[in-house]
Amino acid sequence: MTRPTPKKLSRQTENPIARTIYFLPRAFERFFDRLEHRYLRWFVLFLLPLSIPLIITPLKVWQQWIVALVLFAIGWASVKIESELKDPNVSEYIHLFLVWLSLIVTSRYLFYRVSY
Repeated sequence: MTRPTPKKLSRQTENPIARTIYFLPRAFERFFDRLEHRYLRWFVLFLLPLSIPLIITPLKVWQQWIVALVLFAIGWASVKIESELKDPNVSEYIHLFLVWLSLIVTSRYLFYRVSY
């Protein structure tokens, strides 16, 4: 399957955050193209335990507010950058990132409800 060629960054997306978000999907795509599906499964299983500290770390109320504001800002920035780039490959990775972020936040809430 042939992938569309990436468009060049415009003047509007020359800030460091936009460049990073534009670069990371390309780097992941090059990395994952070399992996077979079974290795990709192992890679996901390896990354899953790295998410556990984000879920089970106890926080005070003011710390939880800071985490909530930071996660909200990350989600907002991801959606804003996605709307500026209009690249289907980048859009797919941003959606996967937002799904992962949603799963982490939901798991954190469920852990809090069960353990406190």
